[in-house]
Amino acid sequence: MKKRSLVVLSLALAACSQQSPSLVPSAPSPQAISGTNIDTWRKQIIYLLMTDRFSNDNTTNDNLGAASCLDKNSATKFHGGDIQGVRNKLSYIKYMGATTVWTTPMYKQVGLNGSSCGYHGYWANFSNSSTDTSVEPKLGTSSELTSLINDLHNMGMKYMMDMVANHAGPGASVVSTNPTWFHSNCTGNDITCPLSGLPDFA
Repeated sequence: MKKRSLVVLSLALAACSQQSPSLVPSAPSPQAISGTNIDTWRKQIIYLLMTDRFSNDNTTNDNLGAASCLDKNSATKFHGGDIQGVRNKLSYIKYMGATTVWTTPMYKQVGLNGSSCGYHGYWANFSNSSTDTSVEPKLGTSSELTSLINDLHNMGMKYMMDMVANHAGPGASVVSTNPTWFHSNCTGNDITCPLSGLPDFA
């Protein structure tokens, strides 16, 4: 991605800039990040995983959601990993010394685009509804995600989710319902033009 969410970027810069706090003038106040002091996050050992590629526990959700997007032999389609698979491996992750699990986005993804699908989580099928927090069906349900977070908290661990702040998925619902929210399909400028053809939020 060409842009990161403010919180993730601020955390990364703050963690690396103890000698130069002026590098992050727009960082949130320490208590603005989940109500905890930012020093708490500096001490975390963060394990980043891509849910679809991590562990497949619930095979009944493999073919849910967009059609023709499951193919374990394709590098550009879903392989079946899911939230339950992550839950089952939390003891393993903690044993390695991690204190926080950071996943790629869990948003519902757009369907097949050419020969690819959004197994990585960065092709969100955002809609026009401010209450749409749908989880990608191939990964699980919102209640399973809540259970994952609860499991982590019960183990004294934290959860982070990567966030797409720059673009929607190709052909996402919100693109047709709110075309003025996006930059035009120009090229040659990574700030005001779509990157790799992805709908770029203005």
